[in-house]
Amino acid sequence: MKKIYQNMNTQIQPDETLIQAVLTRQVRKRNPVWNTFAVLTACAVFSMGSVSVLAYANEDFKNMLYQISPRVGAVFSPVMKSDVQNGIEMTVEGVHIDGDDAEFYITFQDLEDNRVDAETDLMDSYNIIRPFYFDASSFGCVREGYDEQSGKMRFHIITHEPGAGKFWGDSLTFFVREILIGAERQDYTLVDIDLSQVNYHPETISGTEFFRNRGYGGGGKYGLPELEQVTIMKPEYKKDFIQEIKLTGLAWKNGILHIQNYVENWNGNTFIGYYLEDENGNQIEECYTFNWRDGTGEYMESFFEVKPEELQNYQVYADYRVGGELIEGNWKVKFPIVQNE
Repeated sequence: MKKIYQNMNTQIQPDETLIQAVLTRQVRKRNPVWNTFAVLTACAVFSMGSVSVLAYANEDFKNMLYQISPRVGAVFSPVMKSDVQNGIEMTVEGVHIDGDDAEFYITFQDLEDNRVDAETDLMDSYNIIRPFYFDASSFGCVREGYDEQSGKMRFHIITHEPGAGKFWGDSLTFFVREILIGAERQDYTLVDIDLSQVNYHPETISGTEFFRNRGYGGGGKYGLPELEQVTIMKPEYKKDFIQEIKLTGLAWKNGILHIQNYVENWNGNTFIGYYLEDENGNQIEECYTFNWRDGTGEYMESFFEVKPEELQNYQVYADYRVGGELIEGNWKVKFPIVQNE
């Protein structure tokens, strides 16, 4: 059987023009979730650069790869190795290594219940296990789809480690420490914030002073201004709002509406983003946001450029994710790689 698979593999060669096109294509940054996707069930070997993954394939593997995407079918080396922890299976489906960059397609599937769904999150807990780490490393994760029939959730992991390409060994171990399950996500939801209750004389602190001493900033939809141009509200109260999210302030100052929230014992998952909408459907989006830590809690403050006399025309809508349970699994998959001549 092994010889048959090897013979099939040698007969399959992706078009060179396609390879070059997809290698230079930008990776998508958005996170769509599709209802169905093809399940990869085969293994093979491709040599796309200086390093490739050592594996074998059946005769259907090429079509399966292309059903994920043309780029995956052209340049990824299938792995199809799994690890099961706490009744949940992680499978590394395919890998593409190019110099200092490595990309992975992985899936999670609950073998005992229905804990894995379209909102399952890796919580940035994935990595390549190495005896040492590289400076200026960067990582990214894209949700590629949830299949309701198989119960599999697929992710596209992107890693960049400057200098790592010189140190690829004879194997690679991909690792995920924990996943988040059972979270609730709502988009375009009218929330209980009454803009007639805005405080026009809030206590504030300058962004420069605040973040120098105790916190960090976050970006917004239109970029992040200089810290000296920003003022942060001092929390005024802690009102129950949406599950673990508290409302801690609603104020207007110097042309900016502030909506401030707080999450105690923040797990890295809960988030909320706002926009204002009038009766005609016209929207004002957040011009920027800031998050900062307070012990184990997390503050989130949203900023809108709006005139005070216009606030009466708007209601507040939000996109948010709350709740969920962290499952620690320490999933590991190790597979061989080879240096190409």
